[in-house]
Amino acid sequence: MDKLIESLIDSFGVSTKENKLKSIIKEQINLIQENKKVNIDVLEDDMGNLIAKMGNGKEKLMLCTHMDNTGLMATEIDDRGFVKVIPIGDVNLKNISGSFFKTEDGKVARIGFLKEDSSKDNLFVDFGVSNKEAAKSKIAEGEALEILGQKIEVENKIIAPNIHSRIACYVLLKVMENMDIYKVDKEILFVFSVQKELGFKGAKISAVNIKPNTAIVLDSMESGDNKGGDLKISLENGPVLSVFDRSLVIHHKVKELIETSAEDLGIKLQYSIGMGQNEGGLIHKEVGGIKTGMIALPCRYMNTSGEMMSLKDVQETIDLLGKIITK
Repeated sequence: MDKLIESLIDSFGVSTKENKLKSIIKEQINLIQENKKVNIDVLEDDMGNLIAKMGNGKEKLMLCTHMDNTGLMATEIDDRGFVKVIPIGDVNLKNISGSFFKTEDGKVARIGFLKEDSSKDNLFVDFGVSNKEAAKSKIAEGEALEILGQKIEVENKIIAPNIHSRIACYVLLKVMENMDIYKVDKEILFVFSVQKELGFKGAKISAVNIKPNTAIVLDSMESGDNKGGDLKISLENGPVLSVFDRSLVIHHKVKELIETSAEDLGIKLQYSIGMGQNEGGLIHKEVGGIKTGMIALPCRYMNTSGEMMSLKDVQETIDLLGKIITK
C-alpha cells in the first residue's frame, strides 16, 4: 500500500481534532517543496484550514477537500466504567454497530447501546474496565473517538476506515506533487478544510478569505454497486460529476471545464443527481458568488470500519484535476 495513504489512514481526524492529520499533510507539502524545488506558500487560518498556494496569475482556482471525519464524543463515565458518548457529525448507527473505536492517543473501545432501542441517546463505549477510575485513565469527558478498522489493499482497491476523506486529501497532494509538469497560468489554492462534518464550516471561511473565481470541491460519494444497490454510481467507472444536490447546482462553466478535461484524457465520468449536500453549497454563495462544482470519488460501504475505494478511480481523479488546472 502507498505509504502516504497508510499515514493518512492512521492519523486521527475527527471533526475539530484534525491536527495530527494536518501534520502529515504539512510534512508531505514540505517534501514536495524539497524534492521538486517548487515554491509553495502555506498558511493556516484561525479556523484551522490548511491552505497551500501554487502558481501565479490573475485568476484564482480553489481546489477544496475536507480532512475531517465523523466520530464520537465522551459525555459521561458511570461507576462501572462504561462511557456514554454522542455522535460528532452525521453518524449512521447501523453502520457502526459492534465496531471498535480509538481515542486520539490510541486507546481502543467497543461500541454498544444502553437500551434495546439503538438511538443516538443510548450510545456507550466499553474499554473493558470495571470502574470509573479505570475508565478515566482511558478517556476524559469531552474527548473524541474515531472508528477503527484494518487497512487492506486487494484487487486494486483500498479497504480501510475513513478513507472517503483521506483519499481525497491524497489526491490533492498528488496534484501538488505534479505541479512542476503542468503549464499553469493561474493561482491554485489547495484547501484542506476542517469541520465539514459539522456543517461545512471550514470551507465557507476559506472561500471568504481566498475569494476565488472558481472553486472545485473534491469529496467522496456512496456507490450503489454493493449487494442490493442501484448501480447508478460504481467503483472503477471513473470520477463522479455532481450535477445537482440539495445544496448546489453545478455552474455551467465549471461543468464544461470538467467535462472537456475528462474528454481530453479519455476519462469516463459518472453523473450524480442526489439529495445530499457538499461544501460547495456554502462556497458558491460567498463574496458575491463563486463558480462552483464538485467531483466525487465513489466509495462503497461509506462511514463504516471497512470503506472501499478503487485506485483506478483515484488515479483518474488525479489526472483529471491536473488537466483542469491547465485550462
